[in-house]
Amino acid sequence: MRTFLAAALLALLSATSAFAQEKPTYKVIAEKELAGLMSARPNLVVLDARMPDERGQWGLKCDRCSTVQVPFDFGADPKSASAALKTFSAAVSADKTLQAAKAAKQEVLVVCLAGGRSAAAAGEIQKLGFQPVLLDGGLQGLVDTKNIRGTKPKE
Repeated sequence: MRTFLAAALLALLSATSAFAQEKPTYKVIAEKELAGLMSARPNLVVLDARMPDERGQWGLKCDRCSTVQVPFDFGADPKSASAALKTFSAAVSADKTLQAAKAAKQEVLVVCLAGGRSAAAAGEIQKLGFQPVLLDGGLQGLVDTKNIRGTKPKE
């Protein structure tokens, strides 16, 4: 019985350890940390995962950043989601700015409107070998106007 329990416990620990390695481990920063990140990394790459119609006229103010716009579309059903994921991964893999950041092992700030899409995109680019950083609450969560370029739409 002890051998069985020991084997079962070992199997459970192995399964838990394997599952934990699959979970994304990217860094999430609050708005108060944003200015520090941008000043510490003058060539910060920002991956804007918003859809084209969401970009509107406002976004993150970062004059020394390189912004790459690769929309991340979840897709309405599993088949379209799978196709959207392949399209996103291909676009990320083809972008020279992103590839230079990857080669230099630089963090990539991933943003979207509210944080959901950027969290999914961060998980996907991490699988591709990038070091994503996520802005907690997305662009919609920004309240300090020094961080916002353009006019933030009224809610």
